[in-house]
Amino acid sequence: MKNIIEIEKELAEYNGEDRVVSFAEKNKEFDNQPKGFKIHFGLFETDRLIDGFAEGELIVISGKPKSGKTLLAQTITSHFSEIDEKPLWFSYEVPARQFLDSFPELPGGYMPRQLELGNIWWLEQRIYESKIKYNTRIVMIDHLHYLFDMSKVRNPSLEIGAVLRKLKLMAVKYQIIIFIICHTAKIPKGEEPAGEDIRDSSFVLQEPDTILILWRLLNNLEEGTIDEARLKVEMTRRTGVLSRTIKVKKKDGLLEEIE
Repeated sequence: MKNIIEIEKELAEYNGEDRVVSFAEKNKEFDNQPKGFKIHFGLFETDRLIDGFAEGELIVISGKPKSGKTLLAQTITSHFSEIDEKPLWFSYEVPARQFLDSFPELPGGYMPRQLELGNIWWLEQRIYESKIKYNTRIVMIDHLHYLFDMSKVRNPSLEIGAVLRKLKLMAVKYQIIIFIICHTAKIPKGEEPAGEDIRDSSFVLQEPDTILILWRLLNNLEEGTIDEARLKVEMTRRTGVLSRTIKVKKKDGLLEEIE
Protein backbone atom coordinates (compact mmCIF):
# COMPACT_ATOMS: atom_id res chain seq x y z
CA MET A 1 0.00 0.00 0.00
CA LYS A 2 1.39 3.41 -0.97
CA ASN A 3 2.22 5.88 1.74
CA ILE A 4 1.24 9.55 1.58
CA ILE A 5 4.63 10.67 0.22
CA GLU A 6 4.45 8.23 -2.68
CA ILE A 7 0.86 9.26 -3.48
CA GLU A 8 1.75 12.95 -3.48
CA LYS A 9 4.80 12.37 -5.70
CA GLU A 10 2.71 10.37 -8.16
CA LEU A 11 0.04 13.08 -8.35
CA ALA A 12 2.65 15.83 -8.70
CA GLU A 13 4.05 14.05 -11.78
CA TYR A 14 0.69 12.96 -13.19
CA ASN A 15 0.34 13.82 -16.90
CA GLY A 16 -2.82 11.97 -17.97
CA GLU A 17 -5.48 13.37 -20.30
CA ASP A 18 -7.66 14.23 -17.29
CA ARG A 19 -4.92 16.07 -15.37
CA VAL A 20 -5.75 19.42 -13.79
CA VAL A 21 -4.64 22.41 -15.92
CA SER A 22 -4.99 26.19 -15.77
CA PHE A 23 -7.79 28.11 -17.49
CA ALA A 24 -5.20 29.58 -19.86
CA GLU A 25 -3.84 26.17 -20.89
CA LYS A 26 -7.32 24.75 -21.43
CA ASN A 27 -8.37 27.82 -23.40
CA LYS A 28 -5.31 27.47 -25.67
CA GLU A 29 -6.50 24.00 -26.69
CA PHE A 30 -9.49 25.62 -28.39
CA ASP A 31 -7.27 27.75 -30.66
CA ASN A 32 -6.79 24.82 -33.05
CA GLN A 33 -10.36 23.55 -32.84
CA PRO A 34 -13.36 24.71 -34.89
CA LYS A 35 -15.78 26.91 -32.99
CA GLY A 36 -18.98 25.34 -31.76
CA PHE A 37 -21.93 25.89 -34.10
CA LYS A 38 -25.22 27.68 -33.43
CA ILE A 39 -28.29 27.36 -35.68
CA HIS A 40 -31.14 29.81 -36.11
CA PHE A 41 -34.49 28.69 -37.46
CA GLY A 42 -37.72 29.94 -38.98
CA LEU A 43 -39.85 31.01 -35.98
CA PHE A 44 -38.57 34.55 -35.72
CA GLU A 45 -39.71 35.70 -32.25
CA THR A 46 -38.95 32.34 -30.64
CA ASP A 47 -35.54 32.39 -32.28
CA ARG A 48 -34.89 35.90 -30.99
CA LEU A 49 -35.78 34.93 -27.42
CA ILE A 50 -33.56 31.85 -27.28
CA ASP A 51 -30.85 33.07 -29.70
CA GLY A 52 -31.01 29.88 -31.74
CA PHE A 53 -29.88 26.39 -30.74
CA ALA A 54 -26.22 25.71 -30.00
CA GLU A 55 -23.89 22.71 -30.09
CA GLY A 56 -24.03 20.56 -26.96
CA GLU A 57 -27.54 21.64 -25.98
CA LEU A 58 -30.49 19.51 -24.89
CA ILE A 59 -33.87 21.00 -25.84
CA VAL A 60 -37.14 19.81 -24.26
CA ILE A 61 -40.42 20.24 -26.15
CA SER A 62 -43.39 19.61 -23.87
CA GLY A 63 -47.16 19.84 -23.77
CA LYS A 64 -50.30 17.76 -23.36
CA PRO A 65 -51.01 14.95 -25.85
CA LYS A 66 -52.23 16.32 -29.21
CA SER A 67 -51.00 19.84 -28.37
CA GLY A 68 -48.67 20.09 -31.39
CA LYS A 69 -45.33 18.96 -29.94
CA THR A 70 -44.47 16.73 -32.89
CA LEU A 71 -45.73 19.43 -35.25
CA LEU A 72 -43.32 21.94 -33.67
CA ALA A 73 -40.43 19.47 -34.03
CA GLN A 74 -41.40 18.88 -37.67
CA THR A 75 -41.58 22.65 -38.27
CA ILE A 76 -38.07 23.05 -36.86
CA THR A 77 -36.93 20.09 -39.01
CA SER A 78 -38.32 21.69 -42.17
CA HIS A 79 -36.61 25.00 -41.46
CA PHE A 80 -33.32 23.25 -40.69
CA SER A 81 -33.59 21.30 -43.94
CA GLU A 82 -33.82 24.58 -45.85
CA ILE A 83 -30.31 25.46 -44.60
CA ASP A 84 -29.04 21.93 -45.34
CA GLU A 85 -29.14 20.73 -41.71
CA LYS A 86 -30.69 17.26 -41.90
CA PRO A 87 -31.82 15.91 -38.50
CA LEU A 88 -31.75 12.31 -37.34
CA TRP A 89 -35.27 11.38 -36.19
CA PHE A 90 -36.36 8.73 -33.69
CA SER A 91 -40.13 8.74 -34.24
CA TYR A 92 -41.32 6.24 -31.62
CA GLU A 93 -44.82 7.62 -31.14
CA VAL A 94 -45.83 8.09 -34.79
CA PRO A 95 -45.30 5.21 -37.29
CA ALA A 96 -42.67 5.97 -39.93
CA ARG A 97 -45.06 6.12 -42.90
CA GLN A 98 -47.52 8.38 -41.06
CA PHE A 99 -44.66 10.54 -39.80
CA LEU A 100 -43.19 11.06 -43.28
CA ASP A 101 -46.61 11.62 -44.87
CA SER A 102 -47.42 14.35 -42.34
CA PHE A 103 -44.83 16.76 -43.81
CA PRO A 104 -46.34 19.08 -46.44
CA GLU A 105 -43.06 18.69 -48.35
CA LEU A 106 -40.61 15.98 -47.38
CA PRO A 107 -37.50 17.61 -45.86
CA GLY A 108 -34.00 16.20 -45.76
CA GLY A 109 -33.37 13.96 -42.79
CA TYR A 110 -32.49 10.48 -41.53
CA MET A 111 -34.10 7.79 -39.41
CA PRO A 112 -33.30 4.18 -38.41
CA ARG A 113 -34.98 1.56 -40.59
CA GLN A 114 -36.16 -0.10 -37.38
CA LEU A 115 -36.49 1.22 -33.84
CA GLU A 116 -35.43 -0.49 -30.63
CA LEU A 117 -37.40 0.46 -27.54
CA GLY A 118 -35.98 1.12 -24.10
CA ASN A 119 -32.33 0.92 -25.11
CA ILE A 120 -30.33 4.11 -24.58
CA TRP A 121 -27.12 2.36 -25.67
CA TRP A 122 -28.70 1.47 -29.03
CA LEU A 123 -29.87 5.07 -29.41
CA GLU A 124 -26.34 6.37 -28.84
CA GLN A 125 -24.93 3.94 -31.41
CA ARG A 126 -27.39 5.18 -34.06
CA ILE A 127 -26.54 8.78 -33.23
CA TYR A 128 -22.84 8.01 -33.60
CA GLU A 129 -23.49 6.11 -36.85
CA SER A 130 -25.40 9.06 -38.33
CA LYS A 131 -22.70 11.46 -37.19
CA ILE A 132 -20.02 9.41 -38.99
CA LYS A 133 -22.02 8.71 -42.17
CA TYR A 134 -23.82 12.00 -42.67
CA ASN A 135 -22.20 14.50 -40.28
CA THR A 136 -25.54 14.77 -38.48
CA ARG A 137 -25.69 17.64 -36.00
CA ILE A 138 -29.38 17.58 -35.01
CA VAL A 139 -31.26 14.74 -33.28
CA MET A 140 -35.03 14.61 -32.67
CA ILE A 141 -36.53 12.08 -30.24
CA ASP A 142 -40.31 11.54 -29.92
CA HIS A 143 -40.61 10.86 -27.04
CA LEU A 144 -38.86 10.45 -23.67
CA HIS A 145 -40.81 7.52 -22.20
CA TYR A 146 -39.84 5.21 -25.08
CA LEU A 147 -36.19 5.35 -24.00
CA PHE A 148 -36.61 3.05 -21.02
CA ASP A 149 -38.84 0.15 -20.04
CA MET A 150 -41.35 1.39 -17.44
CA SER A 151 -42.10 -2.20 -16.39
CA LYS A 152 -38.48 -2.90 -15.45
CA VAL A 153 -37.61 0.14 -13.35
CA ARG A 154 -38.50 0.61 -9.72
CA ASN A 155 -38.43 4.39 -9.80
CA PRO A 156 -39.39 5.86 -13.20
CA SER A 157 -38.64 9.40 -12.04
CA LEU A 158 -35.04 8.55 -11.21
CA GLU A 159 -34.70 6.71 -14.52
CA ILE A 160 -36.00 9.76 -16.39
CA GLY A 161 -33.39 11.92 -14.69
CA ALA A 162 -30.66 9.45 -15.62
CA VAL A 163 -31.82 9.25 -19.27
CA LEU A 164 -31.89 13.02 -19.65
CA ARG A 165 -28.42 13.30 -18.14
CA LYS A 166 -27.14 10.73 -20.63
CA LEU A 167 -28.73 12.65 -23.50
CA LYS A 168 -27.12 15.88 -22.34
CA LEU A 169 -23.72 14.15 -22.15
CA MET A 170 -24.26 12.75 -25.68
CA ALA A 171 -25.00 16.24 -26.98
CA VAL A 172 -21.70 17.46 -25.57
CA LYS A 173 -19.72 14.35 -26.52
CA TYR A 174 -20.83 14.25 -30.17
CA GLN A 175 -21.10 18.05 -30.56
CA ILE A 176 -24.76 17.89 -31.57
CA ILE A 177 -28.12 19.37 -30.55
CA ILE A 178 -30.71 16.95 -29.14
CA PHE A 179 -34.44 17.69 -29.04
CA ILE A 180 -36.52 15.46 -26.76
CA ILE A 181 -40.32 15.52 -26.59
CA CYS A 182 -41.93 15.07 -23.15
CA HIS A 183 -45.56 15.02 -22.02
CA THR A 184 -47.02 17.22 -19.31
CA ALA A 185 -49.17 15.87 -16.50
CA LYS A 186 -52.89 16.59 -16.48
CA ILE A 187 -53.59 20.34 -16.44
CA PRO A 188 -56.99 21.87 -15.65
CA LYS A 189 -58.71 23.17 -18.78
CA GLY A 190 -57.89 26.78 -19.53
CA GLU A 191 -54.78 26.92 -17.35
CA GLU A 192 -51.41 27.84 -18.81
CA PRO A 193 -48.87 25.02 -18.37
CA ALA A 194 -45.49 25.62 -16.77
CA GLY A 195 -42.29 23.65 -16.30
CA GLU A 196 -43.62 22.14 -13.10
CA ASP A 197 -46.43 20.55 -15.11
CA ILE A 198 -44.04 18.38 -17.14
CA ARG A 199 -44.28 14.76 -16.03
CA ASP A 200 -41.58 14.03 -13.42
CA SER A 201 -40.63 17.69 -13.69
CA SER A 202 -38.26 17.66 -10.71
CA PHE A 203 -35.91 15.54 -12.83
CA VAL A 204 -36.81 16.86 -16.29
CA LEU A 205 -36.08 20.49 -15.38
CA GLN A 206 -32.49 19.87 -14.26
CA GLU A 207 -30.73 18.97 -17.53
CA PRO A 208 -32.20 20.90 -20.51
CA ASP A 209 -30.71 24.10 -21.86
CA THR A 210 -34.07 25.23 -23.25
CA ILE A 211 -37.66 24.18 -22.51
CA LEU A 212 -40.47 24.94 -24.98
CA ILE A 213 -44.10 24.27 -23.98
CA LEU A 214 -47.09 24.15 -26.35
CA TRP A 215 -50.76 24.29 -25.55
CA ARG A 216 -53.94 24.75 -27.58
CA LEU A 217 -56.64 27.31 -26.95
CA LEU A 218 -59.42 25.44 -28.76
CA ASN A 219 -60.11 21.85 -29.62
CA ASN A 220 -57.76 21.40 -32.53
CA LEU A 221 -55.06 22.84 -34.71
CA GLU A 222 -56.65 21.85 -37.98
CA GLU A 223 -55.66 23.82 -41.03
CA GLY A 224 -58.25 26.27 -42.28
CA THR A 225 -59.69 27.12 -38.85
CA ILE A 226 -59.07 30.16 -36.68
CA ASP A 227 -57.60 28.03 -33.90
CA GLU A 228 -54.52 29.34 -32.20
CA ALA A 229 -52.00 27.79 -29.88
CA ARG A 230 -49.41 29.18 -27.54
CA LEU A 231 -45.70 28.43 -27.58
CA LYS A 232 -43.94 29.35 -24.36
CA VAL A 233 -40.20 29.68 -23.86
CA GLU A 234 -40.32 28.34 -20.32
CA MET A 235 -36.59 28.80 -19.83
CA THR A 236 -33.37 29.06 -21.78
CA ARG A 237 -29.95 29.19 -20.18
CA ARG A 238 -27.95 31.23 -22.68
CA THR A 239 -30.25 34.27 -22.83
CA GLY A 240 -31.88 33.84 -19.42
CA VAL A 241 -35.39 34.29 -20.86
CA LEU A 242 -38.17 32.88 -18.66
CA SER A 243 -41.88 32.32 -19.35
CA ARG A 244 -42.29 34.29 -22.57
CA THR A 245 -45.30 33.29 -24.64
CA ILE A 246 -45.82 33.54 -28.42
CA LYS A 247 -48.99 33.01 -30.46
CA VAL A 248 -48.74 30.32 -33.12
CA LYS A 249 -51.07 28.64 -35.59
CA LYS A 250 -50.97 25.83 -38.11
CA LYS A 251 -50.54 26.89 -41.72
CA ASP A 252 -49.66 24.79 -44.75
CA GLY A 253 -48.98 21.77 -42.54
CA LEU A 254 -46.49 23.48 -40.20
CA LEU A 255 -46.56 25.97 -37.34
CA GLU A 256 -46.02 29.67 -37.83
CA GLU A 257 -45.99 32.59 -35.43
CA ILE A 258 -48.86 35.09 -35.37
CA GLU A 259 -47.76 38.70 -35.32
